[in-house]
Amino acid sequence: MAEPEDKPVDTTAGPDAGGGRERPAESPNVPRRKSSWPLAAAAIAAGHEVKSAARLAGVSRKTVSRWQARDWFLERVEQIRGEAVRRAQGRLSDSMVTAAETLRKLMRDEDASIRYRASSKLIELGIRLRETLDLEDRVQTLEQILQAGGQLPGTTDQGGQG
Repeated sequence: MAEPEDKPVDTTAGPDAGGGRERPAESPNVPRRKSSWPLAAAAIAAGHEVKSAARLAGVSRKTVSRWQARDWFLERVEQIRGEAVRRAQGRLSDSMVTAAETLRKLMRDEDASIRYRASSKLIELGIRLRETLDLEDRVQTLEQILQAGGQLPGTTDQGGQG
């Protein structure tokens, strides 16, 4: 698990604060108990309360609360949450292929009402997918226009109004 390496040393934060001891330069802004804070961050990212996260990490609630006030901790929590969302999206994508195959198989079912419902659902989902992709393309075009100074293709800047 990568720790922040490019941030300045903060001798007033974390478990060593108040003791007059400086944290070593190789671990700026990160507590010396390197195995504790990642566990607490993972627990918070997973939805645990501070008390539960502290118990899992083997530190006090006060320590986890102090860590939650630090950018490096919050950034790690968000990174863990982002990774979880990306994994879930991948699983959903895989399942969508299986679901589409199932609908295609149901279109060949002996029961006409099952064939009808499967066909209707495929058409409905196909239309929704096309609308979503079209909207995505339009948003991308608008973003490109904004990045290019906000002018629509084929227009020139009139320099204000008359």
